[in-house]
Order: sequence, then structure tokens, then C-alpha cells
Amino acid sequence: MVGLENYLSGHEFRIGVWTNSKFSWLGDDWKITMQYLPDTLVSRCEARNDELEIELDVSDTVHNFLNLYLKTVVVKNLSNLKREIRVFFSQDYHIYGTDSGDTVMYEPNLKSVIHYKRKRYFLINGQTDQSTGMYQFAIGYKESFGWKGTWKDAEDGILEGNPIAQGSVDSTVSFKLEVQPYFQPTLFIIG
Repeated sequence: MVGLENYLSGHEFRIGVWTNSKFSWLGDDWKITMQYLPDTLVSRCEARNDELEIELDVSDTVHNFLNLYLKTVVVKNLSNLKREIRVFFSQDYHIYGTDSGDTVMYEPNLKSVIHYKRKRYFLINGQTDQSTGMYQFAIGYKESFGWKGTWKDAEDGILEGNPIAQGSVDSTVSFKLEVQPYFQPTLFIIG
């Protein structure tokens, strides 16, 4: 039911990219266009960063009868060099509309990050076309005692891997790709 529960409460979920020791969250230094794919409820966002020489083609949708949010990301290396590219996804849930009493944990059997409170669970995981799953994760605190969130941990390209946190918490996960010049690997995210 629309408006029943708000899990974002106006807070950001972020996408970031690291390559060649440089990092950028999608924002002002990206050229971004957004639209829907024709005759669908699938969004399409094209984002290009000329300094990083990277282009992302991001599509999002919600499954029509299962409780699944799906994201597909195509990473384009605009450089003429082979390089490692890491894509970061930061989750800032406010389950049941509040930032307190949440838990987030890394589940090693599923190789996933799970946010939960009472009856609500959100599993974050993905797979690249290079047959690799999540590369790194960070779980931590936000919005209290001076903590900004795990998205700040991502900005050096390395996530610390804390396995669990409770209270006002968030998470960030990364995926690593070895990308040929002008090559377009696809990264699938299910969250």
C-alpha cells in the first residue's frame, strides 16, 4: 500500500566508483540523464564522469508480484587502458520510518549484507558477468555521535568489513571488475 511504510525517510542511497586511486559518488561531477525504458516501469539512468573516464548505465525496477527490487549496472571503461574498476553501493535504510533499532549484518553463507528490524528484512547481494559476487562490505553507524556512515569508508576504495552493527546503522558494498579498454561488463545487483 502506497505510503504505508517509508524506508528512506528522505535519506540517500549512493552509487560510487573507484579506479586508478580516484573515487567519485554519482553527483555534481557526473553528467546524468534519466528516463523510463519505453512502455515499462523500468528506470534508466546514464551517468558519465569524464575525469574517471567511466560511464554507467543503471536500470532499476520493482518486480510486479515478488518483493524484489532489481538493479542492473553496465560499466563502460572509456579509457584506452585495461583497469580495475570498483563500484560501490551504500544503503541508508530507516526501517519503519526511524533510524534507531535497526540491525545490519554480513551473512557469510549467503555472502550478503542483511538489514532488518522486526518483520522487515532487506538482503543486499549481486553478481557480475565476470562470475564474481560482492568484493567488500562495510557495516557501521550513522547519524549519531559524529558518525557519518559507511559511505565515507568507501572513498579510499577499500571497505573495512565490520560484520554487524545495531542502532542507527548503514552499509556499503563493493564489486570489483577487471575491465578491458572500451569494454562493457555488466554488474547485476539484487537488493
